[in-house]
Amino acid sequence: MICTVCQTNYHFQRNSWRFEGCSENGEGIYIVESHVFTPDILQAILEHAIQNETVVISVDAYLAEYTECEGCQRLNIQLNKERHALLNLPKYEKIIYYDSF
Repeated sequence: MICTVCQTNYHFQRNSWRFEGCSENGEGIYIVESHVFTPDILQAILEHAIQNETVVISVDAYLAEYTECEGCQRLNIQLNKERHALLNLPKYEKIIYYDSF
């Protein structure tokens, strides 16, 4: 995945996120640190949640949501279907997912 406008290569950004901790009610809070919210980033977050037995997660994709690059905006829209497909996989079906994207 390379943005056609800014030429940023998003192939190797699987680790472009951080775990902020858990809220008072045990919800895992994650921050996407990329201008494109790739399925690889989401999968890494979901794997982290499973490993830490976190059932409810909230993902803040502010950087991707408000990117100024039109090409990156298009990539985010195009990848939306792939991200949602991940959430429907049996492996992740027990995770309750909230996003700000």
